[in-house]
Amino acid sequence: MDSSQNITILNNWISIMPDKLKNKFKNIYIANIEN
Repeated sequence: MDSSQNITILNNWISIMPDKLKNKFKNIYIANIEN
């Protein structure tokens, strides 16, 4: 699975989460990309 496919799956998964969780996961994910 290439990374663009991963991101699509992640976005679909995030989109069904409650907003609180969504923000937490996005922050974690973005931090992981930047580091």
